[in-house]
Amino acid sequence: MSIRRSIAAAALVLASSQAAKADTVYVIGGVSASPEGETSAQVTANVAALERARGNAVQIFADAPADVTLADTVWDLRFYDRRGLTGSYLSYLQGGGSLILVGENSFYAGRNDAIFGLVAQAGGGDLSYSWAPDVQTLAPEVAGGAAGATVALTGAGGTFTPGTGRFLTTSLWGGSAIAWRPGDLTNAGAGRLTAIFDANVLEGDRGPGAQAFAGSVIDFVASAPASDLGAPVDVVDIVPTPGPATLPLLAAALGAAALVRRRRRLTV
Repeated sequence: MSIRRSIAAAALVLASSQAAKADTVYVIGGVSASPEGETSAQVTANVAALERARGNAVQIFADAPADVTLADTVWDLRFYDRRGLTGSYLSYLQGGGSLILVGENSFYAGRNDAIFGLVAQAGGGDLSYSWAPDVQTLAPEVAGGAAGATVALTGAGGTFTPGTGRFLTTSLWGGSAIAWRPGDLTNAGAGRLTAIFDANVLEGDRGPGAQAFAGSVIDFVASAPASDLGAPVDVVDIVPTPGPATLPLLAAALGAAALVRRRRRLTV
């Protein structure tokens, strides 16, 4: 076989391989029901664009479809939705699905509680809400090889611990993005679950750092199993923590400040 034919054959094999890797992605935006319609519209459009840029087939929904089993990945972007998330999502995770949920700060506490409920049902640990600062350190898995890289959030929420998962962003009070890889969820061992407690970081207009983080989350979800990624990030090893008596007081005070900041942004 000539060199030219060999190159052409190799290119065909590569193209076929890439086409075979295309995933079906459901993006549930809930724009029409959102109290922050512009934010929801931007987040939905940006996530869909990022997935399509990776060759994936994207379908956008206003509400969760009755059957999500045909999707390789489901993004539920409805940060305002208080409805329970167990049931079909738990079955989806147990069947090996990949689910990404977006929560927010304590202004949308009902949504965060719904996420915590699904995590507990799936065997991902018992999570509790924590205030979160706007600048957080990225875990190596989503830092693009840049040690100590940070991402800017906007009035985010978070949790004190990642349960049985691992933090993708970390701060003095815990973190605002958590990932559970296959094997991390004791009641959904084949599933992949990611929770991000800030919708604004996914809007697409928050700067290159935020956009790089959003893309890195997609790549991380599609990457190697948990056993290939090392131990979960331990926040205690990253920064010193305040004493147990002062931590809840600090979180409560700073949480109130975050709500004021977010409300100001909404009224601009």
